[in-house]
Amino acid sequence: CGWSLGGHIALEMMARSPNALGSDEFVEKVERDLAGRTTGGAKDADIQRSWRGVDLAVIDRVVANAYGIETKELQKHGRSVGAAKAVAVELAVRWSGRTKREIGAYYGNISGQAVSMIRRRIQSVHAINWPSFECALLQM
Repeated sequence: CGWSLGGHIALEMMARSPNALGSDEFVEKVERDLAGRTTGGAKDADIQRSWRGVDLAVIDRVVANAYGIETKELQKHGRSVGAAKAVAVELAVRWSGRTKREIGAYYGNISGQAVSMIRRRIQSVHAINWPSFECALLQM
């Protein structure tokens, strides 16, 4: 997709803080709150962040539109929609803020390990134009 002004602004905002989107005051508040709860160690990965990111239904719509399928096909167990489901899973991991277990449950009740396997396969086998999908997500 082409870069719209709205998508460009959203990308600039995400570059400013990986933890929050919004006004400068809001971003600063979130960063201060997280700074008080983090230690810089490996345990920080377990900190509950309030940001959940892009809704899975939005990811489904973007992927379904790109592949010409129904959104409900992505949520069925199995590989009937092939690469489309793999792209949806990868985008969900990148953008939803949900755990792999939650993503797997949503996309056909697969395990978190299966989500990892799908990610490894899609990253190594398919040349996907990730920026175009991510741009579409930002515009929805």
